Amino acid sequence: MVADEYPIVLIPGRRVAQAAEELRDVLGIGTVDEFLDWVDGAYQRMLAASRARPSDIVRESPQAMASSQGSGIDRHVGVT
Repeated sequence: MVADEYPIVLIPGRRVAQAAEELRDVLGIGTVDEFLDWVDGAYQRMLAASRARPSDIVRESPQAMASSQGSGIDRHVGVT
């Protein structure tokens, strides 16, 4: 079995549709297209406001980049 970073959660489509309709009604959004536009914008705002996960920080660190490039860390930290 292969482990994935993101677990899969199975939710019935009918339940997703009901929740989306309820949220659309609460927000006072008229059409499905308008609701989807709102979801896209809300997702981008939440993504911009979110904190990086430790695994993302490790992946982007100079050490991780150097080891993935196979060039060694010494050029990143000034070791000669």
